[in-house]
Amino acid sequence: EVLSKRLDTSDIAALLKSLQLDCVIDATHPYAVLATDHIHAACEETGTPYLRLIRPSDMPDDGCVFVEDAAQAAEVLAAATGKVLLTTGVKELDAFVHLTDYQERIFPRVLPSAESIQRCLALGYRIQNIIAMQGPFSEELNYALIREFDIRWLLTKESGKPGGFQEKIRAAERAGIRVLLIDRPVQESGYFLEEMKIQIGELVG
Repeated sequence: EVLSKRLDTSDIAALLKSLQLDCVIDATHPYAVLATDHIHAACEETGTPYLRLIRPSDMPDDGCVFVEDAAQAAEVLAAATGKVLLTTGVKELDAFVHLTDYQERIFPRVLPSAESIQRCLALGYRIQNIIAMQGPFSEELNYALIREFDIRWLLTKESGKPGGFQEKIRAAERAGIRVLLIDRPVQESGYFLEEMKIQIGELVG
C-alpha cells in the first residue's frame, strides 16, 4: 500500500498503531533528515522496532568542492563565475536567489511536475533555464545538458547509485567543469541492504 502524502510524527504514529507492524524500515533519502526524525520518533512513541537502511557512499576521491549545505554552496558560487546546473531539487532553490545574477546563471533541474515548475517561477528563475525531467540520468544525458547550456559548475548531493551520482560526476569530469558537492548531513548508523535482509529475517522470521 502506497501513501503519497507528507506525514509528521503524530501521523506516522497513528498509522503504526492502526497497522500493528512488526517493524519499520526507514529507506528515505540520505538527506531527508526531517523525515527520518519523524519516523524514528513515531517508532519510539509506539514501541515499533526501527531499522535504518543506508545507501552505500559513492564519494569521489577528489575534484569536488565540498560544502555543508545549500547556503554555503551559494557563498561559493557568489565568489565564482559561470553557469550552474543545479541538481539538488526544489527545496534548495531559495538559497540561490540572493546571487545577483542567479536568473542568468542558475539552471535548476527539477521533477516535471506543475508544483516544481511553479516553485521555480515563483522564485524568479527564468522559464528557459528550467530543466524539468525525471531521473536518474545517464552520463551521456548529463554531459549533453552541460554542453548545451555551457555549464561551468555542477551542484549535487552525494545520493549514491539510486540517484545517478556517479553518472553526474563522470559527465562533469568529461566536460572539465567543477563539482560543488553538498555532503551528507550526518554519519548514519544502520544497515546496508544485505545486512538489512538478515535483520528482517531475525525480527519477523
